[in-house]
Amino acid sequence: MGGACRARYEIMGRSYAGDGRTQSGACHLGEREWRLADATGATHAWYRLCRLTCVMSHEVKREVSCRGERSCWSNMTGRSELDLQRVEQDTLQRTQRECAEAVNLAKRALDHLNDGLNLMPDKWAVPDAREGLILQLSALGYDSLRWAFEISVKGYYLQAYALIRQGWESWLHAAYLHVYRDRPVDEWRNFRTRPKPTAMRKAVAARSSATGASNDEFAEAMDDIADAYAGFAHPSAESVRLTLGTRGDDLWLRRGGEFDTGHFLRIVNFFCLTAYLLSTMMIILLPEETATDYRRRVDQLHDDLAAWRTEPPPDSTGN
Repeated sequence: MGGACRARYEIMGRSYAGDGRTQSGACHLGEREWRLADATGATHAWYRLCRLTCVMSHEVKREVSCRGERSCWSNMTGRSELDLQRVEQDTLQRTQRECAEAVNLAKRALDHLNDGLNLMPDKWAVPDAREGLILQLSALGYDSLRWAFEISVKGYYLQAYALIRQGWESWLHAAYLHVYRDRPVDEWRNFRTRPKPTAMRKAVAARSSATGASNDEFAEAMDDIADAYAGFAHPSAESVRLTLGTRGDDLWLRRGGEFDTGHFLRIVNFFCLTAYLLSTMMIILLPEETATDYRRRVDQLHDDLAAWRTEPPPDSTGN
């Protein structure tokens, strides 16, 4: 990546140093592959889900953990005269300059999903309501990711987390409809009979065919991702702390976007994973002659994402 944008990480709360340095080094992520099958046992798509996720750098986590803990702030800067459009433009330029590789990877991931939607026949004879819902959920996920990208490069990370989470949940519901073809669609349509999120994650894992991991590990991996979203996609102690920054000895009330290396890289990681998963749903829906080439491109995207996650940082200074 450009600059020193990849220097420090934690993986699921633990310092990770693949090159022997303390609190700085590559994110070496363990891969898992899951194959989802319908009730007949016919495999429709490979789902690769990474067990470990890049999270905020240790330095950023340590910094935000102490924000907002004072009972009063003697030197609070209110930013009442702030030119938000200028701040957003400055953040966009800095993101593009310092995290160029991550930005390009996110663009590619979004383009792959959009290509899958564009490859659908102009006049598609919907086989049944289930297939139609899977397509609609994929489109919902795309729209969420489309705007998550637009605001994340301008520094609105908390709002981007919420949109990416909606995209990931769109995939989860589509996967559920796909693997539980023996359950009536109306059961899913009715929120009273639809499985709750935790139960749905376990249900999808229960009908997955795993390579190198048990169904329990698959469910645990999805739970970990859901938990990672929850801290920042909802009002919480973690999310409100990110409204505060520092300017010298003063606390700074952030209003509008502001560049943060750790959060942007974490956003890109979740973003690309979600775009990849939604793209696998398009493999299910596309005609066979089109799906074969599209699958190859989606698999290449997965490999490029894995390579980006595991490459060593350019230096140990970070941002």
